[in-house]
Amino acid sequence: MKVVALFFFVITVTAAAPQKAVRVAGGPSKDAVILRYDSDNIGVGPYAFAVETSDGLVKEERGELVGAGTDELSSVVQGKYSYPGPDGVLYEVVYIADKDGFRAQGAHLPSAA
Repeated sequence: MKVVALFFFVITVTAAAPQKAVRVAGGPSKDAVILRYDSDNIGVGPYAFAVETSDGLVKEERGELVGAGTDELSSVVQGKYSYPGPDGVLYEVVYIADKDGFRAQGAHLPSAA
């Protein structure tokens, strides 16, 4: 009986011990730092920004309002982002969002038929 209790005690302590974090090469990291940040946004009119982090994430976006002074006022946003996947592949997505909806393209994404 003591052996069984000792066995369960050892298993419980082992399972409760902190696990060593395994960081996937190129994957997201809570320790990532911003390497580059550019922003052109005064609160009115068009805007643009770009950011790059030490874990390989890159994002760029620009947007503007179109149709000012008409009943067709809408926003147009274009951008792209890329990130290294856990499989070592660099994934890139290019997108546009406007009055026709959100459309994204990337080699790893399915395309509309």
